[in-house]
Amino acid sequence: VAGRAAVVMCRVTRATALLWLGRADLALEECPALTAQDAGGVPFVQARLVGAQLSALQALGRTTAAALELLEQLAQRTPTLREDPTLVLDWCQHVEPDAASAWLQRLRDRARQRGASAIERSLGVRQVQCLLKRHPRRARALALELLPMLDAGLHVNLCPAQAWALLAAALKGSQGRTCRARALQWLQQVRLPEPAQDWQPAYAVWQAGLLGP
Repeated sequence: VAGRAAVVMCRVTRATALLWLGRADLALEECPALTAQDAGGVPFVQARLVGAQLSALQALGRTTAAALELLEQLAQRTPTLREDPTLVLDWCQHVEPDAASAWLQRLRDRARQRGASAIERSLGVRQVQCLLKRHPRRARALALELLPMLDAGLHVNLCPAQAWALLAAALKGSQGRTCRARALQWLQQVRLPEPAQDWQPAYAVWQAGLLGP
């Protein structure tokens, strides 16, 4: 059982890395549909794979309805999945923005009480993303709060370049330009797999989408 779960989590880790390299197509291949038994009978493991599927499907512009339905079914059987920050970092992007923001705030408060600072910061960045859709002033205020903390580190399920880009979108002006520069710095430091020329086109497209015009 533990061995099956470990194999699935390795797939999730590879999928996350591939997403950060702009290869959502390859990331999706790492996330095949699995039964609970395939995931070693561990609901969190199966849910994390579905969360990675969601991110890959979203990046490819494909429908996420089936994956979201499966995630809801898993959470109905195991309600604690809704309280797992690692999973919620993916899941919250597919929830109605105001509901997602309230969800993230609750988990941030809990992370703060536990002293889980990296998780709290990462959930805060996702909250900025949700607030931007309807409440830009609140998004800016939260981004300003997070700005001096981001260098202290983020959860491994949130790409640093994306975090900086989200803060840039919320802040605008000179602070926004600084955040955009930090995102670009992170992207330029990435070493692509060999042969690099095979990865560069997709990575350039992903980078442009992340940073915007």
